[in-house]
Amino acid sequence: MNTEPLVLFSAINSNRLFYLKSCVESFIKCTDDYSNKKILIIDNASVEIGTKEYLDEKEKQGIKIIKTHQRDYSNEFAIALNTTAEYAFEINASYVIPSQADTQFIAKGKWLHDYIDFYKANVSSVGCMSL
Repeated sequence: MNTEPLVLFSAINSNRLFYLKSCVESFIKCTDDYSNKKILIIDNASVEIGTKEYLDEKEKQGIKIIKTHQRDYSNEFAIALNTTAEYAFEINASYVIPSQADTQFIAKGKWLHDYIDFYKANVSSVGCMSL
């Protein structure tokens, strides 16, 4: 049985495949010491060549993909954050790290453990933490 709390990482994307790949792949690589995590990619109606294939590949690897079929420029990031929260509730995630898909991870070695430990130690005074 895994004793690590479940962490949900979400990447919110629209027509930025290069950055999405960098974000997701660097997150996977830089959290390889943390096993109890799920990844969610929310794609806001991308039409960029190669995006569909990349999302299909990631879905086959067990990453949850949610695609919208129509852009809502004024609300799509907020809607994606709400979708992330709904999915976190559905899978009973203890921690949620929502991110825009142009985030890149470079820190390796226990940073996610440290992130969670810091939150636990300061739970009475920290409502949310951002990367």
